[in-house]
Amino acid sequence: MNTYPHVWMAFVAMLLAVGTAAAEPALTEDNSWAFTPAEDPYSDEAVLDLSHLNEDVAGETGFVRVAEDGSFIRGDGEPIRFWSVISRVDFRIQNMSAEEIDQFYRFLAKRGVNMVRLFATLEMAEEGAEITDYDRGQVEAIWRAVAIGKEHGVYSIICPYWAHFTVPESWGLAGGEQSPTGLLFFNPTLQDAYKEWVRELYTAPNPYTGIPLKDDPAVAILQIQNEDSMFFWTTQGLHPEQRRILHRQFGDWLVEKHGSLEAAIEAWDGQSEPDDDLEAGIVSMIDPPSMIWHMTQDLSGGRALRMRDQTEFLARLQHDFYADMADYLRNEMGCRQLINASNWRTGSQLRLEDLERWSYSAVDVGALNRYSTGIHSGPNAGYRIDPGHYIVNRSILRNPLQVPTNVRQNLGEPFVLTEAAWVTPNFYQTEGPMLMAAYMGLTGVDSACWFDASHYTWQLDPRRTFWPVVEGETGYALGKWTGMIPTQVGMFPANALMHRMGYVQQGEPAVHEARPLEHIFERREPIIAEAESFDPIRDTQDLRGATGVDVAEVSRLAFLVGPVHVEYGGDPEDTRVIDLAPYIDGEAEVVRSNTGELELRYGVGVFTLDAPKAQGVTGFLSEAGGRFELGDVEIRSENDYATIQLVSMDGLPLAESRQVLVQVGTVARLTGWETEPATFERGDAVVEGLRIERTGMPPWRIKNTRAAVSIANPNLSRATLLDADGYPDRQVSVSTEDGRLSVELPEDTMYMVLE
Repeated sequence: MNTYPHVWMAFVAMLLAVGTAAAEPALTEDNSWAFTPAEDPYSDEAVLDLSHLNEDVAGETGFVRVAEDGSFIRGDGEPIRFWSVISRVDFRIQNMSAEEIDQFYRFLAKRGVNMVRLFATLEMAEEGAEITDYDRGQVEAIWRAVAIGKEHGVYSIICPYWAHFTVPESWGLAGGEQSPTGLLFFNPTLQDAYKEWVRELYTAPNPYTGIPLKDDPAVAILQIQNEDSMFFWTTQGLHPEQRRILHRQFGDWLVEKHGSLEAAIEAWDGQSEPDDDLEAGIVSMIDPPSMIWHMTQDLSGGRALRMRDQTEFLARLQHDFYADMADYLRNEMGCRQLINASNWRTGSQLRLEDLERWSYSAVDVGALNRYSTGIHSGPNAGYRIDPGHYIVNRSILRNPLQVPTNVRQNLGEPFVLTEAAWVTPNFYQTEGPMLMAAYMGLTGVDSACWFDASHYTWQLDPRRTFWPVVEGETGYALGKWTGMIPTQVGMFPANALMHRMGYVQQGEPAVHEARPLEHIFERREPIIAEAESFDPIRDTQDLRGATGVDVAEVSRLAFLVGPVHVEYGGDPEDTRVIDLAPYIDGEAEVVRSNTGELELRYGVGVFTLDAPKAQGVTGFLSEAGGRFELGDVEIRSENDYATIQLVSMDGLPLAESRQVLVQVGTVARLTGWETEPATFERGDAVVEGLRIERTGMPPWRIKNTRAAVSIANPNLSRATLLDADGYPDRQVSVSTEDGRLSVELPEDTMYMVLE
């Protein structure tokens, strides 16, 4: 990196410039409409209600399984696709009444949701608690949620553990009070406690259904743990007493491999570490306080040989932990669900990510948590939005390397994004559900759990008046992690329908990489990686669309061309990369899918979908000319930014359908939200962005729609504007000519049905 400082700084400047440093246009009564939905009676008069897509009872045909091609199938062998959300049990579900949970599932099912990830933290981390104690309130809340969701045809993923707490002294772990990150993989005392926590959850009869969760097919997936890894930076913070346990296990493993510790040191050309204690059977990681950093670096000589063994040990440790825990869940406890290991990232996408993903191959389902966000900076910005905070708005449409579905999928396994969102307060959110549905369809990513279903209905007031903040004219703090807002859950119906009905064609693999395990243990770079590498040469090359198959030669834009598969333990001779040149035009800044249905013009920031049953556009529409001609649809818009989609509601192609959903999303802010251009420091950089002057108050204001659509379909003759809950609001004038219906969209369009 130091070799090209001028190139690197230019690249950083390019990243920070993406989005807007100009003041956001104020949303007023003149250019926006107030989002004030009435309480939903859930009556049969709703025209838009996707709950009919759900089974009458989730799991009515048996347990969800994996087909030969790696996709999900129901118990009867029929394919099933999931449109999903995530909800925290401790903060959300546990605090809802049974009536609110019922409304929660009805609200979601109506918008196409058929899976909820119930994210719990079962440990009791208060001082005085025993390590085997667990949160009975959360167990009870999970039981109740599974039972109520089941009756609405909504499946569950259950995650019981997140190492995001402080271990109390009373647990008796060596080292006392400490972070538990990494410990679950190697500390037998914590592993035994974890088994006690989940045994009650999964094996005791659910009082709301009469059967234990282990026997309930409404529970589709059991996730072992959330967001922890031996290959993430947190491993560098292990308590010295816990390091000693890990290093003793490393010593035992080396004896198995080399015959003795002395033979291991000899195999490493005598390379040793200060913390080695061969007499005690202890062999240290290389420089433990910086061990992950060293794993991201080029090494030579004996240190490289030692690192090779260290890497394999940690990978097998993590892989075997997942295999052993899956065996416990399935064979000792009798759980019949699919099992997912985890969903986390590593310290290096290039050198370590495949170690993480290979460890997941010990179980059934691969997963990852990945968000899209702009910059949000200020005190407590991780969970709240305050006056005085700084932001930079960013659209993924101009950041194609960061599309969340850009993932290397284990060959033959389902893959789920167990957390995803276009995170508030980023201005450009309505693109999210459309992009996810389209690219999940193209790549075969099976589902994404939208974070966070934090309320049982629309989140009309995200203010947190109980958090200390300067009040009055500047407004209150806002909750950051909510997806129950018009620009996120409001964009579900068209995209849930599109995804679950398979309206987007899956592409042929753009990349199939066969990787011997030895290459992974040696930390060799794959031919294509996922997230930003922070390498100015490589990132520039990715956007140009290089097509070779040497290390670091395959453009990451290939993720937007077709699926990228990895075969662990495969023969490198079986690696295949299609000719990407027909699909990636670096000069024009365009990438197209190999199905011909998807096109992302990342230079201008516009994405179009053109499939027989779903067509639409999202992005900076007026800047791109404002007119978009698709297969059967023409869209005209003067909106600076908007998402406009037409999706068949009856399963027929748009040219033949007798019921078509038109869905529109623009931008939204609370009334009175105000920002001003400002510069602020972020790390060592000075960033041009916006300062939040006022956070505003309800209601949400949504930028007026300024658009018209026409569709070539002689069966359509009328248009009905729907309200936010899918009920008829009013008839809208249309014109028909030569078998084509045209309609000017009202300013307050969110949903319209053409019939």
